[in-house]
Amino acid sequence: MEWLYVEYASQDSNKDNKLNAEDAFSVGFARPDGTDYHDVLTNIDEVLGTTRSAPNTFLLVYRQQKNIQVAEIDIPSRKVLVTKPLPALHTP
Repeated sequence: MEWLYVEYASQDSNKDNKLNAEDAFSVGFARPDGTDYHDVLTNIDEVLGTTRSAPNTFLLVYRQQKNIQVAEIDIPSRKVLVTKPLPALHTP
């Protein structure tokens, strides 16, 4: 089965009276027809990358505030299997 990956903002997290891409957002998965949606992660500031590491496994690299993390997600159950912090990258 295929799934839809969804990113959405539901709160004005930066208090600028606008709901837009500058607000923290949630990610989740739904069935292809849009039903059976479930949030997987919330309060994300930026998605840095995604990939399917196996047919039912999704890797999501994201930033929450100053922390960069990678989450391994089981798509059919819409559950995070493991989350690991990534080291900060320093630019010269």
